[in-house]
Amino acid sequence: MDGLPDVETYTDERLAEFAQGEAELDEVLRRKGLRSLFGCRLRVRRCLTLADAVARKRSRVLGG
Repeated sequence: MDGLPDVETYTDERLAEFAQGEAELDEVLRRKGLRSLFGCRLRVRRCLTLADAVARKRSRVLGG
């Protein structure tokens, strides 16, 4: 192949990374006594959505 991971593996790895990042963000906010920083969580979700869109586009381009 082209040296890049397949789309499913890439997407699964990115999903796991973002889920871990969101959990870490929740822990930091909890330690600081904040219940939620909606803007930060929204940015994390936007990044996840973008990563998913890129993976779908790559899949279509590669004919997967």
